[in-house]
Amino acid sequence: MLATLAAMLLYTGCSAFITEPADTFTPVPADLTGWEARGKVAVTIDDRTEAARFVWKRKNLQTDVVTLSGPFATNQTTLERRGSALFRQIGASLQPIDRVAGTDPVSTALSTLPPEAIGNWLLGHETDSGDWQLDVVDWQNSAPWKAPKRVAIRGADMEIKLIISQWSFEPIT
Repeated sequence: MLATLAAMLLYTGCSAFITEPADTFTPVPADLTGWEARGKVAVTIDDRTEAARFVWKRKNLQTDVVTLSGPFATNQTTLERRGSALFRQIGASLQPIDRVAGTDPVSTALSTLPPEAIGNWLLGHETDSGDWQLDVVDWQNSAPWKAPKRVAIRGADMEIKLIISQWSFEPIT
């Protein structure tokens, strides 16, 4: 009887880990709005790497709000993209990134990357963005879509690696 119970637990425990391959879902459309991604990001420039956690929200095709927390963000930093302009929230106001840029890897990346392309890269879509190269290293099921799990963005002596641990595809406020 104990052996039967152990076999049942083993069977049901293992079945919880069986998932459909990511290829069975349709890729996330580039023009999808109302999504949120959570994960980690690492930016490497000249052998200096800085990492943080992120929450990325796309409200519409012109607006992304990204909250970074971790070592380089000194608690928390909020960025907002409006069209092709990128802003950092400082207190109650939004300041253009070029006015608040620092010399750390993340600030350098933010002042170099095309803001309108980054959200599409996160979704796994190439854009016409000059010398930047996108590589979706791994995909995951995130019903109803196939969404990136690991993304690498390379260019201009810089590498950005993202690991997306959670996707949410619903109206985001």
